[in-house]
Amino acid sequence: MTTFRTGTLTFARWLRYRVEWLGVKISMGLIRLFGMERASAIAGWLTRKVGPRLGVSDVARGNLRAAFPGMPDAEIEEIVRGVWENLGRTFAEYPNLEEIWHDPERRGTPSKRIQYAGEQHLLAIRDNGTPALFFSAHLANWEIPAIGAAGLGIKSSVLFRPPNNPFVADLLFAHRSARMGRLIPTRYGAAAEALATLEAGGTVGMLVDTHVMAGVPAPFFGRAARTSTALAKLARRTRAPIHGVRVERLGGVQFKVTITPPLAVTYTDDEEADLLSIVTAINATIEGWVRERPADWNWLHNRWRE
Repeated sequence: MTTFRTGTLTFARWLRYRVEWLGVKISMGLIRLFGMERASAIAGWLTRKVGPRLGVSDVARGNLRAAFPGMPDAEIEEIVRGVWENLGRTFAEYPNLEEIWHDPERRGTPSKRIQYAGEQHLLAIRDNGTPALFFSAHLANWEIPAIGAAGLGIKSSVLFRPPNNPFVADLLFAHRSARMGRLIPTRYGAAAEALATLEAGGTVGMLVDTHVMAGVPAPFFGRAARTSTALAKLARRTRAPIHGVRVERLGGVQFKVTITPPLAVTYTDDEEADLLSIVTAINATIEGWVRERPADWNWLHNRWRE
């Protein structure tokens, strides 16, 4: 059993972590009582009203002005409101992730809430038993692709960063792993686990749109953004194809999931150049998605910090 309770905690920190854990557990229970549609709508309305008034929203405004020079302030404010609404909805949908994807009458079949594009790539990987890598971003409800892969019977593993609170990490790990297949926390040994998955003919997925201090500076909206090379290293080592997975919120609890064809990748004897080339192609793909639907992405994250 995976546990994140490592190290010695002071009583004050232990108490704070326990209060946070209790809050998350109660919130998830209350959300289930409301039902997914109602909970998503209420949370989205509330965060849309309150979120833009919080100081962290200035991070989003600064990011948007840099990414879209000349964009009118009114449009920026509407995007910020949309970002907060999406985050509120995503939080409220979390306890009901399985209900979003699975058809209530035929488990293993996508529900009417999900539209798929490019699903032939997924089905070919599943039917042929070939390894593959998938990258995605914090767009719309970004948990859906992992639920879908598990539902379609794909041997999938997902790399993820657990919360700092070890009790919350345990709670969310149990909730997610029951619905998403194998989860690999990004800690010591994660790369070896992911490599073993690929060598056994499985797939590995990863969210790659957050700041990683140890990453390489790669262009993203015209600015250098430190980006993880973990997925690129796995690709170079195994030559597994790299697919993008995009999630779009079409309104309410309705989504579209698009699986791209494999990235066109050329490998050379220069590892550093190869990694930068792959990361640059991934960032360019994600940038294209974000440009099309900017309110789907989490602009509150300081993606470009040093």
